[in-house]
Amino acid sequence: MAQRLVDLVDYEEGRVVSRTFEQNPSISITLFAFDNGEGVSTHTAPGDTCCRFWMAKPCLILTERK
Repeated sequence: MAQRLVDLVDYEEGRVVSRTFEQNPSISITLFAFDNGEGVSTHTAPGDTCCRFWMAKPCLILTERK
């Protein structure tokens, strides 16, 4: 059954809320809801990264793994 992404994670004022759908050595699929001005710290991922934004003006800095 198809679902809207916005319905899969709750927004909370002043917080970053996440919901992990799959996590194993090959892949991590996590959906985030950010309040205005919130963010996540620098981190690395073992594989490719895909980011998608709705209703936001994101600031995203990506670097390629060597």
